Amino acid sequence: MHEIKIRKAAERSASENLSSFIDSMRRHNPLAVADWTAICWELGMRKRQSAGREDRIWFNRNFTKKVTVNNAEPFPELFGEFLRAVVCSRELARATPLDSNDHMILVRAYRYLYSSAASRAEGPTELRRLDFDEAAEACRNTEAASSAYRVGCKLEEIARVMDREYLTSVRLNWTNPIRRDSYAGGALQNRTSREFFERRQDKLPSEDILDALADIANRTDLSPADLLRQRALELYLCGGFRANELLTLPRDCWVDESQRDVYGEQVLDRFGQPVVRYGLRYIPEKKRLNALEVKWLPSVMVDIAKRAVQDILRITERFALIADYMHSHPGSTRLPEPWHSAADETLVSMEDVVTLVGLDVHPANRGTAGRQFVRLAGLPLTSMRGQKRSIQAVTKQSLVSELCKRSASSTVFPDGQAHYRLHECLFVVGVNFIGAQRSTLNGTATLVTQGQIDDYLTDREVGARSAKGTQSIFSRLGYHRADGSPVTGTTHQFRHWLNTLAQEGGLSQMEISRWMGRKSVRDNAAYDHQTGFELARRVRTRLEGNEVIGSIGTTLQGIKDPVRRSEFARSAVASAHITDLGMCIQDLSAIPCERHRDCVTCNKHLVEKGNEAQRSLASELRNEAELLLKLADNECAEDSYGADNWREHQKLTLKKAEAILAVHDDDSIQDGTLVQVALDEGDQTD
Repeated sequence: MHEIKIRKAAERSASENLSSFIDSMRRHNPLAVADWTAICWELGMRKRQSAGREDRIWFNRNFTKKVTVNNAEPFPELFGEFLRAVVCSRELARATPLDSNDHMILVRAYRYLYSSAASRAEGPTELRRLDFDEAAEACRNTEAASSAYRVGCKLEEIARVMDREYLTSVRLNWTNPIRRDSYAGGALQNRTSREFFERRQDKLPSEDILDALADIANRTDLSPADLLRQRALELYLCGGFRANELLTLPRDCWVDESQRDVYGEQVLDRFGQPVVRYGLRYIPEKKRLNALEVKWLPSVMVDIAKRAVQDILRITERFALIADYMHSHPGSTRLPEPWHSAADETLVSMEDVVTLVGLDVHPANRGTAGRQFVRLAGLPLTSMRGQKRSIQAVTKQSLVSELCKRSASSTVFPDGQAHYRLHECLFVVGVNFIGAQRSTLNGTATLVTQGQIDDYLTDREVGARSAKGTQSIFSRLGYHRADGSPVTGTTHQFRHWLNTLAQEGGLSQMEISRWMGRKSVRDNAAYDHQTGFELARRVRTRLEGNEVIGSIGTTLQGIKDPVRRSEFARSAVASAHITDLGMCIQDLSAIPCERHRDCVTCNKHLVEKGNEAQRSLASELRNEAELLLKLADNECAEDSYGADNWREHQKLTLKKAEAILAVHDDDSIQDGTLVQVALDEGDQTD
């Protein structure tokens, strides 16, 4: 006898809701996919052309390093349909498109979830909290700490969608149990631990790569392709650009502007010369703006940036002219003479194909190379009269069409970000211009990609992108680390490095955020790799300069002997780290925090006056303490055990939060000043 499975009303309702949810997302189709059931959704151009790839989302259930159509295993129909609907739901909830990489993290989380439930659940409506718990545990045991946290967040997002759409018979109310890695950056990271220094070493460029790049910058034997990428790296170092921001700079990026005071008068330096500031026009990648911004350059980097821009303009000028011609004459391109002025119907022999296209081969191999190019391109062959017999040929128009096909589109930016065209970009080059194994094709234009810059910095082994692999500029020119290992790096390390230098130099968080083109000041923390000892040195410098208000500053001012003053400063501030409310000067390398990070009631804590993020949190703490104090009063009125201690702690928290807010609101204190907010004598517990 067949077992009859009787479903409860709640289960039937969940199944109906699932069908409605999938149908609704399929109708909306925010990603405009042509084939809903495809295992891979091709999203087209959602990134800048310099990214070097188009966006796609794979819906495969198997974990594989490199997914292809041949090795991708689909989810069962109902699980796959639900996953696609969740992806569409995420897109509909956003004002701006999500990155495909973010969707792929969600797919990875869903793989863990499916693996946990596959043996029991026939569809998404049968998922339970236990399945999410098992998925999170499997993720924790497999992924790196920082990756596990992100995957856990996506599991929580899936659970929220299921609760919101009533897709289970019982609400999940599931939250991510994987805590964020305390060494993955942020304000509260420990800055004296071994893990912190390992992460710092990984995120910042090494001294070896900085020294090597400085030496290479002044070499005169670099090829044009290497010189172009070298100058690109120098611009990274000047402005801390994101990769796609730099590679889509306009050709008229250079800006010089006279510095004027609040009255509109020209500012003069100490020698009586006009003060001029210099910058580069660019379009921030994260803000999705429709207007150019200017990234102002540090004065010491102006000459380096100017040389870099001039060299890049010189190297890419001929390619910009080709791209301009292709934009003005769709379907055609600019070729070297006599081919450019020849008629489209002109027949070109296999030997002349090499000349027209620009292949660099030995004269004896010209015919073979021309035939190979035509064969790989799939061009139609015809015949023409040779000196002694009829020979194979192709029309000029066929070759022109192939060159145009291999060139990049004139559109550089995704939809909604149409700022300027390919020929107006600084880093426009010919196809195969970068790469020692192939010839630069005549009449082609494309954009330097992020991968080509990465290959300049790091050796690449044999793989899908290269049959022979590539060597970095360091390996090709013989630069190695002291232990003989290869010198490697990434472009994003320079952004981390400049951010850390700005932090060490005392630049305000708002200025750093604006300089780096960030949407929020809070994003600065992940790029701040100052050690606790560097922070302490900064505090001591400001302390000795009478820029710290509070008992520690008053005590130091009372010491007249400069030697004793310096010794007191070193002993009082041996280490430091950033908190959500300011800066802690407790030496955590000596003893752990005695207050378990209850910074608001601690006396070894300095408030940075004018920091809006810190003020906002202090305001939230005050409001929370007021509410908790009322609850504590009620508990005390009912003689609840331990309520007295709880009430006293909330009073202390409220008092300190109000004192911190008073510092931020005090106009007599200059923004950026460090203030030690002390409690009353009777409240001191340190």
